[in-house]
Amino acid sequence: GVRAAEKMPAEQLRALLATILLLIGLRLGYDLITTPPDLYSIIEAESS
Repeated sequence: GVRAAEKMPAEQLRALLATILLLIGLRLGYDLITTPPDLYSIIEAESS
């Protein structure tokens, strides 16, 4: 990653970071708005 970043111009790196942050923000917003398929789930703990 560092070698690839050294070869890319700073503007492209900023655009890539901005795109990643926008996608994360959109996903977070989507997860906050939508209703999950199961509001409650029961998970049994494994005993050792």
